[in-house]
Amino acid sequence: MIPLYSRKASAFLEKTMGAISTTTDTNAAAASSDLVIEAIVENLEIKQNLFKQLESAAKETTILASNTSSFNIKDIAKLCERKENVAGLHFFNPVAVMKLVE
Repeated sequence: MIPLYSRKASAFLEKTMGAISTTTDTNAAAASSDLVIEAIVENLEIKQNLFKQLESAAKETTILASNTSSFNIKDIAKLCERKENVAGLHFFNPVAVMKLVE
């Protein structure tokens, strides 16, 4: 017999994983998302071009967030039309024990 805790944990895990999808199609992912979090190489030009691409594929209300630890968000948003939708979202480590998000 499986303990109740294990059944609840398994059900939670199955429900959570069922809500997560992955793709390698950046435009499709941006088009169906309310929040996109970028975590790519710390190269300003590459980040700027990605944000421009994401913005063109995303809904007008989608928030585009960078996980940068090196660049000013204003600089990353330079090529974007909707700069007000670009934000920084940098997680501290170790995430599991931190009580805040930057």
